[in-house]
Amino acid sequence: MLGTTGLGVDEETAYLDLIRRQEEEFERIRKSAYRLAAEATRQGGARRTEELIEIVTGETAVALAFDRVQRTARAEMRERT
Repeated sequence: MLGTTGLGVDEETAYLDLIRRQEEEFERIRKSAYRLAAEATRQGGARRTEELIEIVTGETAVALAFDRVQRTARAEMRERT
């Protein structure tokens, strides 16, 4: 059975408000994701997911992949300046 919160609001109202806020946040994130995807497509064309996702396991492999990504990002930034 639902009661009241320490602030005098019944729990059902508090839960419903929390759900509403979470749904609004999800909608905002969803819209941002679509906007960013459209922007990325305009700037660089569509990429296949195999080019965007790499699964790395193991401490050494993760460290090497991180270093590679850092070097690539630095090189791309130098090209843009």
